[in-house]
Amino acid sequence: MGISQVAEIGAQVAQIVTPFVLVVTLIAIWRSMKSQERSMEMQNGLFRSQLLRDRFDMYLTTLEPVTDDDVEEFYLYRHLYVDKSKDL
Repeated sequence: MGISQVAEIGAQVAQIVTPFVLVVTLIAIWRSMKSQERSMEMQNGLFRSQLLRDRFDMYLTTLEPVTDDDVEEFYLYRHLYVDKSKDL
């Protein structure tokens, strides 16, 4: 058995093994994409639920009474709450 025969056998084995390696690689990529898709769906669901929570929280915080600290903060940072261009 010479070197040329070993090379021919190696080439034949490579031709048989290469498609299997490619198929395994494609399956791994496909599974990775599916798991990423599920992760994105979960993140989108979490984001939607947080938006809904924030909306309800916004309506409930309007019912809270104004404290003295809130009034002091308003006077300290009036420029954040009042638009100067609307003043007379």
